[in-house]
Amino acid sequence: MILRIFILILIIIAIAFIAKWCLNKLSFFKSRKKLLYVLSGLIGVFSFIIYALCFSYYITKIPKENFSETTWMNEISERHKMIDDLLESDYFIGKNIDEIQKVFGKPKEVNSNKSILIYELIGHTALDFKITTLKLHVRDSIVKSFDFESKVD
Repeated sequence: MILRIFILILIIIAIAFIAKWCLNKLSFFKSRKKLLYVLSGLIGVFSFIIYALCFSYYITKIPKENFSETTWMNEISERHKMIDDLLESDYFIGKNIDEIQKVFGKPKEVNSNKSILIYELIGHTALDFKITTLKLHVRDSIVKSFDFESKVD
């Protein structure tokens, strides 16, 4: 932990020195040394903050793929990439319960008259798990509609 903080401070100082060197080339800052040091320090800190925000956005971005039954069934580690496409499509509408269970397995919960099947789809980002509760509304063994609710754990 201390090593990380030390490296962070070194990066900020390096950026500040580069900013100071560039600003020192301007004649305005030749006689204003205090302003030069303050401004170069601020540039170093803000540059690092911008870099950190861009980097954290990059590592937490979830790659997305189109939904594929074969990929869903055979590559469990790739499912999180397909959840959004699956929920945005009409894949479930008109499917038989047996077809759904062949791809998604046994539902987590079924209401008493078997008109609602509940599945939990678990995706993840780089930092958290995203759990989507999917409710399939069934009539005559055919899915007529669905809704879902997502939460991050």
